[in-house]
Amino acid sequence: MSANDGDAASGAATGGIDAAAPTPGPASDSSSKTKPTKKTIAIIAAAVVAAIVIAIGVGVYIHRSKENAYNTALTACNDATAKLKESKTTMGKSQKAAQEAAKTKSDDLSDASTLDDLKKLPGTGEGSTVNDLTRTAPTTDNDSDDSYSCSPDLTANILSDHANYMNDEADEYTDVAKKFNKATKAVNKSKEEKTSQTAKSTLQNAISDAQSMLSRSNGKVTDNATRTALQQAIDAAKKTLDSSDSDAAAMTRATSNLKAAISKVSDSMQAKEKSDAQKKAQEQAAAADKTRCVSIAGTYGMWQGSPQLTVSADCSATQSDVTGGGGWSGTYVANSYQSGTWKLSNGKTLTYYPAGTTSPWIKQYLASTGGGPGPSQAQIETSDGTPYVRLN
Repeated sequence: MSANDGDAASGAATGGIDAAAPTPGPASDSSSKTKPTKKTIAIIAAAVVAAIVIAIGVGVYIHRSKENAYNTALTACNDATAKLKESKTTMGKSQKAAQEAAKTKSDDLSDASTLDDLKKLPGTGEGSTVNDLTRTAPTTDNDSDDSYSCSPDLTANILSDHANYMNDEADEYTDVAKKFNKATKAVNKSKEEKTSQTAKSTLQNAISDAQSMLSRSNGKVTDNATRTALQQAIDAAKKTLDSSDSDAAAMTRATSNLKAAISKVSDSMQAKEKSDAQKKAQEQAAAADKTRCVSIAGTYGMWQGSPQLTVSADCSATQSDVTGGGGWSGTYVANSYQSGTWKLSNGKTLTYYPAGTTSPWIKQYLASTGGGPGPSQAQIETSDGTPYVRLN
């Protein structure tokens, strides 16, 4: 730039015209514009292009942001739907378990207050439902107030509202399920404690009964091995009772084992009692047999014959003939005496007829001969029909 140009510029900047400045010629006419250079044109074009690119980028960014927000909202809504469904299922299972626990009898619990607490929860009664679990869904043009739709036609804001609502409701169901679970667990634990207490008391009584049986069965069983088994069952039961690891099931098994062992000892005792009773009866019968015929014992002569029959106090008998003929003898068959009739070891049977009665054979004989009085003494008739009349 020339010095004159600088002065002109300075004058223009101060708002005046320098009087000493020469009159410009045609080449320096201020009314004509300087033509832009190629470089200036390129810079301006680049700036315009950059502005357009930026504008497009901003538009794309805004569009993509909205699209991402929509996709995020849709995904969140679908996830919330699945969460709500799962929480409802979980709560339903918890409620069913709580309703089952609510049927427990208070007598079956160590702490009946746990049952009272459970029944205070809404929905624990049979056939009842959970109250105050849900809220009213937000009403929109594209949704009903009882359905939380995740339709792709909905806006991101509505989808987000539905997702938030369903997540909140799912949390409510989860909280209710936790309350059910806690109360149910308390009742079941109380029931287990009562069961354990009952099992322990029952086992203690069984041990006492077993020890009593062991004591009174000494020498009174047919098989002493049953008493040995009972002692082993007692020892095992005491160990179970004293163990901190023993539960109700273990104590119940120990009680069952004790009762089984007691039963076997009892059976052996009864068998011993029966055997002793039979033995005693046999001994008594044997003793009685030795004197059973004491009132019958004596010598009997054959009616209208020479042979004689000698009966001993033990009911054995010997027949002999005073003329020297052959005879026989026989011992008493144990337990054969019935109403004056008994058996001998030689197969014969003897029947006693007291004085004042007549044996059948003598009766028959007298009837065939025209009658007449029979002998006044006692008689014995053998199974072959031979009558003998008492001589002494």
